[in-house]
Amino acid sequence: MIGLLLIAIDAIRRLKIGRQALAASLGAVLLLAGIATYQRNIVWSGAVPLWEDAVKKSPRKARAHFQLAYAYYTENRCQEADQGYQKVAELEKPDYRLLLDWALADNCLNKHEAALQKFQQAAALEKTAHVYTQIAMMDAKMGKTEEAFQALATAQALDPSFDVTYLYRGQLLAGMNNLPAAEQEYRRALAANPNNQQAIELLQQVQTHLRMRR
Repeated sequence: MIGLLLIAIDAIRRLKIGRQALAASLGAVLLLAGIATYQRNIVWSGAVPLWEDAVKKSPRKARAHFQLAYAYYTENRCQEADQGYQKVAELEKPDYRLLLDWALADNCLNKHEAALQKFQQAAALEKTAHVYTQIAMMDAKMGKTEEAFQALATAQALDPSFDVTYLYRGQLLAGMNNLPAAEQEYRRALAANPNNQQAIELLQQVQTHLRMRR
């Protein structure tokens, strides 16, 4: 933009015109430059405008649609995120990452069955502790407690150091009013990750309830 502006100014300078006309021409150039700068600032004002602009310019690029959908999700615009991930799936075969993020958008919309199916599809592509904890989360939300525990057992077998497994198991046990077992799971989560703030808070809550029982 700066280069084009300098070229335009140099071209105007070379013209044999009066000072008043020259001033008017330069003013017009600066006005156009200001408009272009303003429009560019809008585009770069955040992730959503940036990727909306990218999608507009490259509507067949799956990456642009993916990033836009993710930007929508981070702003809690879950319906738009869900539609964006659907568009990505139309442009290319869904991979592990797309299925994970798409499932989270479904979960945000309370489409729990759809989210569970996508997590399971992701697990078929890559077996990770993370995806099985997400499967457990959806099972629990749908009242499938036994299935949730089974998914967490798989997650632990895949990666015993993954703290979220113990965090989720502790929440399940706490929901069943098995507070001593929940306390143990929260401690295991913190042993794996001492900085897990949610585990710290839940452990404190459980310990408070246990003291009140005594």
